Amino acid sequence: ADGPLVTPVVRCPRCNALLRRRRVNPHGRALAMATTGLLLFAVATQMPFMAMDMGGRELTTTLISGPVELGDNGLWLLGVVVLATTIAAPLAKLLATAWVLIAMRFPHPPRHLVLVFRCVEQLAPWSMVEVFLLGVFVAYTKLTDLAHVQVGLAVYAMGGLMLAMAATDVALDDEGVWNTLE
Repeated sequence: ADGPLVTPVVRCPRCNALLRRRRVNPHGRALAMATTGLLLFAVATQMPFMAMDMGGRELTTTLISGPVELGDNGLWLLGVVVLATTIAAPLAKLLATAWVLIAMRFPHPPRHLVLVFRCVEQLAPWSMVEVFLLGVFVAYTKLTDLAHVQVGLAVYAMGGLMLAMAATDVALDDEGVWNTLE
């Protein structure tokens, strides 16, 4: 399918070290993983996150209730940071990645894709789903001593979201996207 001038591997002419390996359908796999992440994100925002029963008092939380409670208790700046790193940045990164990968397939891709893909790269350090889940794990282990805690479907969806985002990052050929956008 590829012409004779296209090589799947680029090596250094001096030391024969591998410099670049062309991936098979990197944009399609990354798009599939980003779409999976968006679906899991939708599940995580709509389902209960945790339910606690402490002395007959039941409390059910959702993904958005944490930042809201922080704001209601005067910690609005911390609530904004939690909201940005656990909801806004991952959602924006997934949406922007999916948009770039879809729009690259258009006969005449929009010119703003370069800016959007630059935003994807800038959002990467702020998409901290894995740090959030580590905090949830620590909180769960501490709360089980005080109350009966039941993990909701949203926790599992966030775990899947974390894996889907990691798979998107692995499958995405950044250099290939930049070459296509040029």
